[in-house]
Amino acid sequence: MNILIAEDDFVARRILHKMLEKLGHQVISCENGLKAWEAIRNNEARLAILDWMMPKIDGLTLCRKIREEKLPEYVYVILLTSNDQKSDIVEGLNAGADDYMTKPYDPYELKARIRSGQRVLKLEDDLKSTTSQLLHSEKLASLGTLSAGIAHEINTPMQYLQYNTLFLQESFAGIVNLLKAYGSLESRIAGIGAVQPLFREVRDIENEIDLAYILEEIPRAVRESIEGVAHVTEIVRSMREFTHPGNRQIAPMNINEAVSNTIRVTQNQWTRVADIRLDLEPDLPLVPCIQGEFNQVVLNLIVNAAHAIEERIDKDPDAERGIISIVTRRMENHVEVRVQDNGTGIPDMIRPKIFDPFFTTKEVGRGTGQGLAISRSVIVDRLGGRLTFDSRVGEGTTFIVRLPLDPAPPPVR
Repeated sequence: MNILIAEDDFVARRILHKMLEKLGHQVISCENGLKAWEAIRNNEARLAILDWMMPKIDGLTLCRKIREEKLPEYVYVILLTSNDQKSDIVEGLNAGADDYMTKPYDPYELKARIRSGQRVLKLEDDLKSTTSQLLHSEKLASLGTLSAGIAHEINTPMQYLQYNTLFLQESFAGIVNLLKAYGSLESRIAGIGAVQPLFREVRDIENEIDLAYILEEIPRAVRESIEGVAHVTEIVRSMREFTHPGNRQIAPMNINEAVSNTIRVTQNQWTRVADIRLDLEPDLPLVPCIQGEFNQVVLNLIVNAAHAIEERIDKDPDAERGIISIVTRRMENHVEVRVQDNGTGIPDMIRPKIFDPFFTTKEVGRGTGQGLAISRSVIVDRLGGRLTFDSRVGEGTTFIVRLPLDPAPPPVR
């Protein structure tokens, strides 16, 4: 693995470089903290050995910068010091160092501390992989839950198509018979002239097929068929856009369209217990975002709101249907999305835990406890935004998503 050394003393830096090469590592050497910081930002090494005292940026300050910056990978930091006083060691660890070494270097101690750092980085990589899998599993679980509802939503407009098509088929069969009679009328008038009995036959057919009703209903049936097809097309389009993996990089996105699509594909989750009120600001600017992951956040917030309302109704069967309000607004240098419900609210004692992984108040088998944890990871860690909430027990909860319009540039790779 690549190991970075930041040491201003040439001799000490050279000795450490040789020791690490003997252990089989690729080494990047820097004579000051500024060059070390550039290398770390460029993701050139994930394990850094930093001298406490250096020109331009000292090791302690560099530790703090590493922890404060949103780097693409975790960097394990070993701080070098000539002073083994406990207070200095504590200060270094508080600044963000993972480990420390005192000078002069002991090769066996160096080897042990490097191995310790490698184990931590391996665990970090495993955790990141597991989190990614959980995000994928959460989305698959959500889509599995939605599949029955989507089938129901598609079935309703398809019934329009089925019934209206049968109606048109039966109606036009009668019209064909009538047209045949008109043809016979023309022939008989021309050949025989027996008009009155044939006219009565035509009137009888008109009455039998209820021609006046057919002429009135065919336009409506055709219109409903067209609306049904449009509805199916819209549902399928929304589902496709919601589930499309797309580019997992940050790109400009229409927040209002994403919200509308997610509402359609979650309709079976909220339609039984609540109505949705939309207040989407028109001409909202495109927001740097990751489409699939943002859709998942909105889905989690809508489903949680529906569950909170359902819980309130279960406690009071006479309670009215709930309201889920979704508002989008531009607020100076960011866009805000608010998802508000009038459900049960969040009790005070669990509020500090709701973003914790696997924490849930739902019964076994309902959800994974990862919805809000993943939502916070997406909004805060991935997009540099904020996810907060305001809740009152018995009145409901509002989740506030804030996404920056001009996010900080990602570290250079």
